[in-house]
Amino acid sequence: MQIDLTCPVESRGVTVKTSSQTGEPYALFKLFNLSDQVIQTVSMVVHVYDSYGGEMGQLPVKITELDAQPKEFFAGNKAISLAEYPEAKHFVVEFNEVEFAEGEPYIKGSNIVEIKITEPDYDEQMRLITAAGEDACCYAKDEAGYWLCVCGRPNLHVMDSCIRCGREKSAVLAEFSSRDALTRTLEEQERIRQEEEAARLAEEARIKAEKIKKAKKTALISACIVVALILLFFIGKLIFNGVSVLLGNSAAKNNDAYKAYGYYAMAGNEEKLASVSEAVCGNTAANTMQLGVMTADAENLYYIDSMYNIYKENKETGERTGIGEGAGVYLNVSQGWLYYIDASTGQAIRRTSVDGATTETVFETTDSGLVCMALVGNELYFTLQETRSDMTPELQEQIAQTGNVNAMYQFRLYRQKIGAKKPTLVSDFDITQFCCYKGKIYYIDQMDSSLYVLERDGKTTKKLVSGPIYSFGFNGDSLYYIDGTTNEENGQPKLSIEKASLTDGAHQGTVMNDSMALRFGFEGDDMYYLAFHETNSTLRKKTAEEDIPVVEGCQLFNMIDGYTLYVDITGQFMKTTTDKSGYEVIVPVTEVTLPEEEAVLPTE
Repeated sequence: MQIDLTCPVESRGVTVKTSSQTGEPYALFKLFNLSDQVIQTVSMVVHVYDSYGGEMGQLPVKITELDAQPKEFFAGNKAISLAEYPEAKHFVVEFNEVEFAEGEPYIKGSNIVEIKITEPDYDEQMRLITAAGEDACCYAKDEAGYWLCVCGRPNLHVMDSCIRCGREKSAVLAEFSSRDALTRTLEEQERIRQEEEAARLAEEARIKAEKIKKAKKTALISACIVVALILLFFIGKLIFNGVSVLLGNSAAKNNDAYKAYGYYAMAGNEEKLASVSEAVCGNTAANTMQLGVMTADAENLYYIDSMYNIYKENKETGERTGIGEGAGVYLNVSQGWLYYIDASTGQAIRRTSVDGATTETVFETTDSGLVCMALVGNELYFTLQETRSDMTPELQEQIAQTGNVNAMYQFRLYRQKIGAKKPTLVSDFDITQFCCYKGKIYYIDQMDSSLYVLERDGKTTKKLVSGPIYSFGFNGDSLYYIDGTTNEENGQPKLSIEKASLTDGAHQGTVMNDSMALRFGFEGDDMYYLAFHETNSTLRKKTAEEDIPVVEGCQLFNMIDGYTLYVDITGQFMKTTTDKSGYEVIVPVTEVTLPEEEAVLPTE
């Protein structure tokens, strides 16, 4: 990559969209003002490349009437027409001239240097982020003609601090220039944290000792004992939890649940994991039990249509766009990526960036099938339907007599850390339906249809409710399940909704037995359930005061953030809100509505 280090503007990304008015593609560039002055005009040349890296042509562009403030992004709504290059996939921006509100303009010179940035692997990048901050992406280095900051910005040698992030040159080169330097920096940061914590505890002990001294004449001995116990506890805690727990605690204090979960998982601290796990789930447990056809992040909904095509919908504007070209179920969203089981094969887990620009295969198999998937923090859990290796003549005879072909297979649970190449086996129990909740794994056993809880390490399991259990879910600290035992009066399954203790499965009462429930979920304290009828099923809402129908003719539903996605009796996907303010049929979308403020600029 070639760059003019004196240029006051840099391009930090590009998004390609399609105008619904003209059907033509356009690009939105994310430009950043590196200077200390207000920018009014930018003249640049956009080099356009195809998906194979071949240059297709150039687009001269001039953006005027700007008010780009120093050290801020700008021109995010200034669209560049790609009508001449509809197949364009990659872009390189070359800035020729920049005009400021005051002072002499920048004009492209000859101070061009070749820059090479090598990004570290995932684990090392996480260490960089931990030590240097969220924008850290590479090792710092000192090269001929420039020095490279840990944020990825090259700078002139004469500059003592980074023009982008402001970090001091001497500090980043000393602390973040290599794996060894990064290790020393993390160790030093940890040493400082430990000293601060020890000082805090010592101060607490001193204050407590002074209070005891005033209250009792024997304060000296008591104070020594208290201080000794506090120090012993602190040392024992460090030994038990390790550095990972300390880093996790720090991340949790900074409201970074994803980073905290990763550290707690490395330390194997189940209590800490449980405290943050619900904040880092890629979808709700209720949705996971119903194919995970809808999920959400802070800005967007993600859901599928009847052909399993995946869509993104902005919650604020309602704008809907297709994501990628894959078909998916068991949607999970986290950290800018949407994960799903490939519905076209049932043998791959893929992820697509939420802007739709990149699709990757996370896991793929050729001799088994994926049954269910959930994402918690930086860990994927999924079950594989694999042929039994312990097939006995007695079991073969049982299968032949009962017709239960599922008994030919074993449903094994795996876990794969994001960035890892292979999964690890968590449990070889026969697990069909499962979901993760508060640091534990709850599942229905394929052989006896009972409900079990499994510790995260897979070593300890406990039966909570005897089968047959049709489905289950959670709300707060309570467990709910659909009782599939036979009704003695009519010989049919009860399919009532029961409430039980989350810890030991003790029955706490019947929630609903007026209808035969197939699935259920919660929106706050309101329960929504699918009531079975001879001709169809109805989605109903049950509160403390009422039990009312919401949707007639419903086969499956997902709920999140006030929205409901359901499948009607014809197989059509429909979307509504939990307050029933409107219904929308989910049909394929081929065009993107262009916001009014994004006027396409003609090229020169």
